[in-house]
Amino acid sequence: MNVDGIRSFAFGLGVIIMIVGVLGAIGIGFFLYTVPPYSVGDMTIDEGVLHPLRWWIAGASLLSSLVFGAILMGIAAIIATLQGDTEVKEDPYQKPDYSQLKHNDIDYNPALDDSVR
Repeated sequence: MNVDGIRSFAFGLGVIIMIVGVLGAIGIGFFLYTVPPYSVGDMTIDEGVLHPLRWWIAGASLLSSLVFGAILMGIAAIIATLQGDTEVKEDPYQKPDYSQLKHNDIDYNPALDDSVR
């Protein structure tokens, strides 16, 4: 598997984990029982007891899946940057070229220069 394939796989897996996490959290929030419902034939014996902390558990599940998916997407972005697919327009830390100035001093102010007058 080449680097581009690994990057695509990591990004896609991160998105899939996020989607499954959202759907799983919704499922946990609505259908987590401490006593499951059961029926015999057509007659319902017990309707079940929903877990009192089901929305907290669903929130923790959602948060963990979103964080893990974001980490995988970040790894894919790092791989893309290291591979050189992203183009850096300009290095913000590069010092400007002052060789084109009349005086090579960056603090030169022509208004204060007595030889110009």
